[in-house]
Amino acid sequence: MRTPYHGTMPPSLLFAAAALFAATPAQTDSLRNPFQGFETHVLDNGVRVWFKSLDGVSNVSVSVTLPFGADQDPPGKEESAHFLEHMLFSDHGGRTEEEIKEEIEGRGGQRNGLTYPDRTFYYVTIGREHGLFALRWLGRLMEPHEMAPEVVDRNRRPVAVEIQAEPWNLLDRAGVLLNPSWLRPSGYWEREFGVATRADRVYDRHATLYALDRDDLRSFYDRYYAPGAMTVTVVGDLPQDSVLAVAREAFGGLRQRPVPEAYEDPVDPGRFRRAVTFQFSPNPRYRTRFKVFEPTSDERLDLLFIRDFLSRRLDRRLRYGEDKAVYGMAVSVVYRGPVAYFAVEGTVAEDAYARARDVIEDELEALRNGGHAPEEFEEDRTAVVERLRSSSQTAESLALWVRNHLYHQDVWQDFPDVLAAYESVTQERLASLSRSRFVREDRLDYLDRKQPIPVEVGLLLLLVGVWATLRATRWILTSPVDMRNIRYVARIKLSLPVMLVSGLLFAAGGLAMIRLWAFAAERAAYHWIEPVDSYAVQVAAYGAMGALTLILAVAWLSLFPRKILVFPDHIRVKYLSYRSRAVHPADVEGLTLSRFADVWLSPTVLGVTPLATGLFAPGVLLRLRGRRGLFFRVRNAEELLDVMGEALRTDEPEEGLN
Repeated sequence: MRTPYHGTMPPSLLFAAAALFAATPAQTDSLRNPFQGFETHVLDNGVRVWFKSLDGVSNVSVSVTLPFGADQDPPGKEESAHFLEHMLFSDHGGRTEEEIKEEIEGRGGQRNGLTYPDRTFYYVTIGREHGLFALRWLGRLMEPHEMAPEVVDRNRRPVAVEIQAEPWNLLDRAGVLLNPSWLRPSGYWEREFGVATRADRVYDRHATLYALDRDDLRSFYDRYYAPGAMTVTVVGDLPQDSVLAVAREAFGGLRQRPVPEAYEDPVDPGRFRRAVTFQFSPNPRYRTRFKVFEPTSDERLDLLFIRDFLSRRLDRRLRYGEDKAVYGMAVSVVYRGPVAYFAVEGTVAEDAYARARDVIEDELEALRNGGHAPEEFEEDRTAVVERLRSSSQTAESLALWVRNHLYHQDVWQDFPDVLAAYESVTQERLASLSRSRFVREDRLDYLDRKQPIPVEVGLLLLLVGVWATLRATRWILTSPVDMRNIRYVARIKLSLPVMLVSGLLFAAGGLAMIRLWAFAAERAAYHWIEPVDSYAVQVAAYGAMGALTLILAVAWLSLFPRKILVFPDHIRVKYLSYRSRAVHPADVEGLTLSRFADVWLSPTVLGVTPLATGLFAPGVLLRLRGRRGLFFRVRNAEELLDVMGEALRTDEPEEGLN
């Protein structure tokens, strides 16, 4: 919660002013603009060094950034980027992993490596007296490693624990079989941007991780850890000549090689999408996104300004105004390689949703047409600039800009003066960007609405729907039968091998059918149901799909025979769910006791459903004209044959064959 301030100057300005009075002339320039003074130096092998001197600060930040990450894992070699990051901290150059770690932590520093989908970031934060050592230390980290097999094996387990990888079980493998690539929907980045990511792959994380060897890791290193892709950033109170000398010593010896492309060219589908869902939550959640394809460096800075500017504007109007509609609206810019989306999202009070939506649209439109009052724009811009200034005074905060925003070497040749870009931004420049980027064709709207009915009512309606569907299905599948005339009932017996095989085949067929139906339902929901902002329409559509799913399940169960019912003039085959099938004398082609060879080794097997093996005891073979018959076992096959023979008026069945 913010503390109210009643003075004439914002607190951030007071702190900045106090710092200015206490600072030396060199520090004053830095406090005025912490982004000024960055130097760019490119080593002979292509390594780029960004250096900024921060006089008087106690800590130094040193980092190495590469614009490659988990998305660049080769197919079948997933976890390469992450595993390699761990391996670079492992035994190397005659030092153990513990000794390598202690070289930094024993000097009071912090160090780590972070693997993201589209970048990898290594950093050290340490006292300035150890800053040059940290730079050498990171240089040794980036060198080619031996990665002895025993060291690779020893480092698998920590990675497996971190990513929670465990061997696939039967359900995992069944899930893969039921979700082949052609049935899985495309991931977000591939669907909306045409950018393939590792998230679109399905793989056994445990098996893949434990299959990686030193050659796989070295191959990834040789391809993606090219010096021309590395950005070394040094921020702190260090002499420039010493930093450059150590950088050349630590990184200049890396072998130069081509820098590969991280992603294929993105594809803009150029279509608007809206998705509405109804959930049992107390308040609706609003989300809108604008897709941004290959923004320039200037556009990236302006998008960051809009992020901060719009966040402030929405807080003022929706959180701190008289009608407190939200706790806060999150405004963000999320990148994935050459593309990004600009997002506005947040949970809104139920009765204030319409107003919140109108306020957001009003602010977006004002950005497009430069419609903010000049004095308001100037006030908000000043506040955004001062917040950026005060939050970027440390070496660590400047290094985070590299990690979060400035890691793409094709976009950023020099460390940008972010504060100057914020200070110089105009409504006209923002309007030009907004009109070209915040367009309907690249907009995605998501709205999670509150269910208009209580959860208890929803559950009751669901149960009623299931009951009504089952009743209707039963009515369709059944026909009246006078059970008073029934003469005999025999339950079909399944031996364990037959039960296992037939059960697995039957279950597999049912799962395949349901999966295909789910595929069709997912597509229908995505294209036709979710875009409709109508509770009645969505409930009707999902209700119809649910009913059809239940009907398909019952219909599938109605294909598995379980009993034989004998009447005076016909027999009936009763199936698992509701359905029974009448067999009259004219339908019967043959009725015999048969063994394995009579059925399984003859063309007969093509015309029957085999539910018995006939290896240890004969089974009843019922062959029908024009439809599939049955080969099955019952408790007393001879007795059943006698009763069935009388009902079907057939000749006395042959017994004891084979």
